Amino acid sequence: KKEAFLDELKKLVDEKKRINTFTDTLHQKIAAVNSEFYDHLKQQHPKLTAYEIKLCALIRINLDTKDIATILNISPASANTSKYRLRKKLNLKPEDDLFDYLNAL
Repeated sequence: KKEAFLDELKKLVDEKKRINTFTDTLHQKIAAVNSEFYDHLKQQHPKLTAYEIKLCALIRINLDTKDIATILNISPASANTSKYRLRKKLNLKPEDDLFDYLNAL
C-alpha cells in the first residue's frame, strides 16, 4: 500500500515536471517569435509581473481559457480571474477586447 502510494506520488511529480518543462519551452518559443511584442508590452506596462506577461502572450496567440489554464497549471476559474485582473491592470474599458488590445501592441 505504501509502495503504491509512493509510485503514484512519483508519477504526479514527474507529470508536474513535464508540464513545467513544456510551459518553459513554450514561453521561450513565444518570446523568441514575439520579442518586439514583449518590448512594447514592458514599455507601456512596466509593472506587469512575469506571470502577467506570460498570460498576455498566451492570450495574444488566441488560446482559450481552458488551454491557458492547462498550460499555467491552474483551474479555468483561476485563469478567468487572472484575465480579469490583467484587464484592470492594463486599464482596459469593459468594451475593450483584451485579445485585440494585445495584438495591437
